[in-house]
Amino acid sequence: MPNPFSIDWQHLKRLTDTNGLFEHAIKHLPNKEHAYCTDDNARAFLFTCYYHHLTKDDTILPYMQKYLNFLHYSYTQKTGWFRNRLSLSRVWDDYDISETAHSRVIWCLGSALLYAPDDIKPICKALLKKGLPRLKRTKDPHSLALGLIGLSYFYKREPSEELTILITTLLQELNHHFVSSQSSTKWPWYSDEITWGSAIITRGFLLGADAISNNAKLQKGQSLLNWIISKQYKNKMFSFIGNKGWYKKGSIPAAYDQQAIEAYTMLEACADAESLFKHANYINYAKASLEWFLGKNINGTLMIDTHSGGCYDGLLETGVNINQGAESTLSWLLSTTKLEINKRELLLKGEISDTKKLSKTLPK
Repeated sequence: MPNPFSIDWQHLKRLTDTNGLFEHAIKHLPNKEHAYCTDDNARAFLFTCYYHHLTKDDTILPYMQKYLNFLHYSYTQKTGWFRNRLSLSRVWDDYDISETAHSRVIWCLGSALLYAPDDIKPICKALLKKGLPRLKRTKDPHSLALGLIGLSYFYKREPSEELTILITTLLQELNHHFVSSQSSTKWPWYSDEITWGSAIITRGFLLGADAISNNAKLQKGQSLLNWIISKQYKNKMFSFIGNKGWYKKGSIPAAYDQQAIEAYTMLEACADAESLFKHANYINYAKASLEWFLGKNINGTLMIDTHSGGCYDGLLETGVNINQGAESTLSWLLSTTKLEINKRELLLKGEISDTKKLSKTLPK
């Protein structure tokens, strides 16, 4: 039996009120000026599903229901979108439309079909299906990838010809960005600049291709993942591409400011690659992503506030961004729970005999 799992999620409670999860924080306190966004409430919902799946701790259920309720009311039948911004006075901004936010809801709802309590799953399925017509028209690469991730989990639970067709279409659309670009062996990316969430793109390829047994696209996803790892893993640790300059073709990756979401999305991609390819290095890269939060980064700085349980909003050249907003904190919470879930699934499949075997030396 795996060891009992626990993590401090008090900061998530602190950022949550009767409406949902606040997007930003001033240090460890909610910054109510910017109110709420669907992106973060979707991620918060997924964390509660992961956490309850691991612990069966029912004290998190009211929060799970609150975040799911937020997603439910973000959907508008008038346009078919999951709207992204809610004001303090509970008014939705119908003009702030985000393909990425819409697809992120699909990702979280699809994932929840495997990990949410059984009585929640039908609600997730019904809400996810409402979002599919808009998803079919998605063009943005990150949004396509997020949609593919969510649909791959939906497919695991309920395979169907309709889902096969949709996954195939989105996978072709994502691949088109690479085919139509000037990518090459030395620079296989779809644009001349790598910005946020590059690992999301690779994970979309991996899970989408695996769902429909498209080996060519699966290998492409693996090749892209290997490439972005090679650009960010140095000296036995990750140094993620910073948002102060990103990574332009022909230059070097920006060292700062590094964001927690980069560590989380890399961890997810590597953990899933381990399950797909049975390659020991991937789980170790996933562990290295988690260790970024714990101080194994270029500054040697702990990214978690041990008093509040929150995660700092960025790794800066001068230290950390001391604010502890929703995205950063959820990146930490989701990283720990995702890795624990993968460990247990590997144990269940008999691919490792105990979790201690995941603690081997990290690859050079």
